[in-house]
Amino acid sequence: MLTVTAVADINRSALAIQPQASGRWYAEFLVYGKGDLLASLGIAQAGASLATYVGGDALGYGYRLADGAIHHGGASVATVTAAAKGDIVGVMLDLTTTMPTVTWTRNGLPVNTQTLDSTGPWMLAASLGGSEAYGLRCFLNAGQRAFEYAPDGTDGWFEPSPSIRGLKLANEDWLSDPTDEVPNARYSGLLAGDNNELRAVRSLDFWPWQRGIKSGAMVLTVLDADNAFAEVLARDARDLPVRIGQVNRGQTYADRVNLFSAVIDNVSAVDDLQVQLTCRDPLALLDVPLQRWLIRPDADPASANQPRPILLGACRNVPCVLLDATTYTYAVADAPVLGIGFGRDRGYPYDPAALPPDFTLAPGKLNIVLHAQPQGVMTIDASSVGGQQLPTPTDDILDGAGAPFTGDDGQPPTGWDDVGGDVAEATPVMNSGALEFPLVQVAPTIYARVPVYTSAAVGSIALELDWIDDAGNVVGSMTSVPVTGTHAWDYIDLIDTAPANAVTARLRAPTNNHTGGIIRVGTLEAYYVRYGDHDAIGLTNPSFEDDMTGWSSSSPDWVIGSEKAWAGTKCVKYNGSAGSRLRNAGVAPVTPGQRISANCRISLDTRDGGQMPYGALRITWLDASDHEILPGARSASIAKGDKGNFDLCTVTGTAPAGAVYAVIELESGNGNGNRNGALFDDVKWDFVLEPTGGERTLIDLGDFTMADRWTLGDHWSLQPAGPNGPSGAAYAEHAPGPPGESTAIVAVRAANVRQAVSYLGWAGISAVKVGAGKSYRVAITIDSLPDDGFTYIALATGKTIDSALASWNKAGTYSVTITNTDGVEHPLYLLSIPLSAGGSIVPVPPTVSSVQVMSYDDTYTPDPRDTTPATLQAIKLADYLHEVLDVRGAQAGVIWSQDDAIAIDTATGYAGLGVYLDGGETIAQALDMALASYTACKWADGSGKLRFSRLLEPASVEPAGTIDINAMSGDLVPALDTAPGLTTQMGVRRNWASLSDGDLVEASLNFPLAVRQSMLRDYQQVASTAQPLAGAYRHALYAAPVASCFDQQADGQAEIDRVAALYAVPRWFYAVTVELEALPGLDLGQVWTLEYPKYGLAVGKPVMVIDFEPDLLANTANIILWG
Repeated sequence: MLTVTAVADINRSALAIQPQASGRWYAEFLVYGKGDLLASLGIAQAGASLATYVGGDALGYGYRLADGAIHHGGASVATVTAAAKGDIVGVMLDLTTTMPTVTWTRNGLPVNTQTLDSTGPWMLAASLGGSEAYGLRCFLNAGQRAFEYAPDGTDGWFEPSPSIRGLKLANEDWLSDPTDEVPNARYSGLLAGDNNELRAVRSLDFWPWQRGIKSGAMVLTVLDADNAFAEVLARDARDLPVRIGQVNRGQTYADRVNLFSAVIDNVSAVDDLQVQLTCRDPLALLDVPLQRWLIRPDADPASANQPRPILLGACRNVPCVLLDATTYTYAVADAPVLGIGFGRDRGYPYDPAALPPDFTLAPGKLNIVLHAQPQGVMTIDASSVGGQQLPTPTDDILDGAGAPFTGDDGQPPTGWDDVGGDVAEATPVMNSGALEFPLVQVAPTIYARVPVYTSAAVGSIALELDWIDDAGNVVGSMTSVPVTGTHAWDYIDLIDTAPANAVTARLRAPTNNHTGGIIRVGTLEAYYVRYGDHDAIGLTNPSFEDDMTGWSSSSPDWVIGSEKAWAGTKCVKYNGSAGSRLRNAGVAPVTPGQRISANCRISLDTRDGGQMPYGALRITWLDASDHEILPGARSASIAKGDKGNFDLCTVTGTAPAGAVYAVIELESGNGNGNRNGALFDDVKWDFVLEPTGGERTLIDLGDFTMADRWTLGDHWSLQPAGPNGPSGAAYAEHAPGPPGESTAIVAVRAANVRQAVSYLGWAGISAVKVGAGKSYRVAITIDSLPDDGFTYIALATGKTIDSALASWNKAGTYSVTITNTDGVEHPLYLLSIPLSAGGSIVPVPPTVSSVQVMSYDDTYTPDPRDTTPATLQAIKLADYLHEVLDVRGAQAGVIWSQDDAIAIDTATGYAGLGVYLDGGETIAQALDMALASYTACKWADGSGKLRFSRLLEPASVEPAGTIDINAMSGDLVPALDTAPGLTTQMGVRRNWASLSDGDLVEASLNFPLAVRQSMLRDYQQVASTAQPLAGAYRHALYAAPVASCFDQQADGQAEIDRVAALYAVPRWFYAVTVELEALPGLDLGQVWTLEYPKYGLAVGKPVMVIDFEPDLLANTANIILWG
């Protein structure tokens, strides 16, 4: 937070920490307060002046908010939309392409993009002035809280956590087969033999038991004589996953049994030879706050920076949170409210139909706005699902035109009149009853880069991409600019398109004549980028076969040489001693930010003892008046002869601001005639087609922690992560070799060349409009969609991803709600979107068989004189878990079983839940509140997946097998289930605002006494069961109601009746140790038949597994059964 503490102008800057030189980063600024808006927001380098505003010198770029201008170098470089106090200004730094950019947004909408002259490093920067002391404030959100307008593919602006190599451990050495599911995986036998704490406990708990979940800590003692754990001990390994399984001798990895999944809690050295890993149940990952979206700091002081309330399903008497006392604006939820019941001031109902209305739902449907200041506590009944009724197919604004899609194969779908794509072949058409977004077969362009470090290096290192035909022959290659001498870690890169006869591509980093000094490289990276050939820019007489035609110089010492040539029969030779340039007449029009590559062949020969010449290649930028813009792009000098052979020389440059044309020049000097001059031939250049933003399709080559992914030439070695690597990562190093040697590190994995690519395509209905402020229920079936993470199907108001209302990146059937919040009517489009620039490389075309867009009825507003509770739609359990785990709690990265949740919804048939969260609840707490309503609980299976189970009558489930005395390694110990938490009552329709008598007005005609009293209780309704209980459970008759989140009395009644019926007979826990080999697949939540010669179990009894504690070395497990 920046604050102006005195009257000041704007000529001051503050730089944030965490400079970035690679990757994609985003942050948001909020400037608010009193006084004039004197602010400039953007990025700067560490050397930028702190005595001027951001953008006031050449090392910064700033958005002058009030002026509506982007500044760089102390001047405006773009006129843009002005911003106001309270606007959210986003800053996106994109260093993932070879043309780095910075983009500003205002309240989520693009303002301007500037091409940067370097990759920095860049830091966030802000300048703030003020016309009064303590008047203006600037808040920076770098990802420490959820963004107001989060762009896709960014998490914030922070210091990336260093990666830690995975370790494979076993109690004895083990190697998987070459044909196994995971081939040639080596597991080191480092688990200590006396590892008697190698136990892990998992359990179930339901509210009648009140025994608490047993989430065991597991301690692994590991031998570390070879210092294999140095990296883990030196870095933050907390919460890294641990997978524990069992493979018997003679079995394959595919035969393994997953016994336990955990996360690391702590790693510590016991002594020089041993390390101890303490692990926790993966449920611990859920103990983090669910809500990361906080109320803005410029809101009312009582609510500023507090968690924004979460409302899911049908919620009653929700306390509204004051945001702005001057406009009477109150927060209700963090997602659109789709059903409104009674709004009340101190209990008295508002009338939304009055003139003017007592309250209205603000655009976006997150807040309500009152007509006048309330007299007391403001509450509202609301639903995130809907009001009196949900939309039905009869409300489809497409009139069935997409449910299902119809039309002739190869033609647009019936009723969709605006169909097209960004290339002709991408236009969607019908195919076998589904809308298909066709793929295009292309020869891709590959962009590759590698970080390089050199210190006093004699010789050079470069990056090379080889194109290989089906016979294994190299049919083309591209080489980057070589690096020699001393250079800090920085990227070298190249880009090239596959020739027609190439089928694969391989990336390599070769050294050349490395005889001294240090050469290191980081992980080689490769990406598919925009398709198509390079655009050739015409050069005049590039191979000098027409002598000097098309070439000019102020020096007469450039002459045609015919003693040898690289291409044809002639070349050009420089015989002078002073430095000179030879310019080609070919002129290429360019725009700032455009990238050009060039190369030529240069030959040097100094065998007669003369002065050593040099040769170089230049790209020179010209402005509109043909004046040169310095500096140009220049290759490294070739200054040592290769026995007179022609060597490749390359240069790549990005057109700077003000550039209008580019020309190519040859440069040489220090020759003295005769044989000693530099020879040049075969000059080429091109435009490089590459993405200017967005994602690329990664070619997974692996990194240097994977030794099997790399072929090492002579003198190459892989080095572990440490201070010598790029950003502390693993790297490869080349030791000096003999003169003339060229040796490379080569990626084992080759990239496919001929690929099917998905392009942006759209199908729209121009007559259909998405209404301003309207909400819609979308039902869509996506039959095929590549699971590549880059290809999306989206429902949108336009033909770009920026207009998407909802999107999906996996095939399936979905039902979601969308809201048009911008106050403008829009047409409706269905898009296929590749997030990688130029197209996503995918195996199958995206297809959609059905889509419906059903309109919500916004006219339902209950009469304030009606004493009947408003009808609101609850949320199903599976939908609730999706909202918690996938939408708001995605940062936990939990994989969960949707099938379990759907099974519970199906088995119960309940209307669903209403949950309101406003106290910073954790993900675990949010889950438990909902699951308890169904007498269910969460647990993690052996693979780490989050599962859900209900307390059921074991006799109602098909048993998985039989547990008898032959499977036991000890006595069976029974214990009565006393059910201390059991009750015969369940609270329904919770009052989420805690109110006392003094908070409410007196009862009246519009506020009857019965309604008033219901608002003072925890629950408006209580369901009570008449089911008989066994004598051991008579305490339940007098127990307080158990809490639920049900909104319907019938749901609570059915559930309390069901649970009470379970306790019509005494229930028992049975503890025993079993042999895991005798009970394959044993796990929590399963039902087995228990047979034992005592305790009435001789004929067998169905029981549920509720505790599972395997001893991973003894191959036994302590279990507890219930029945």
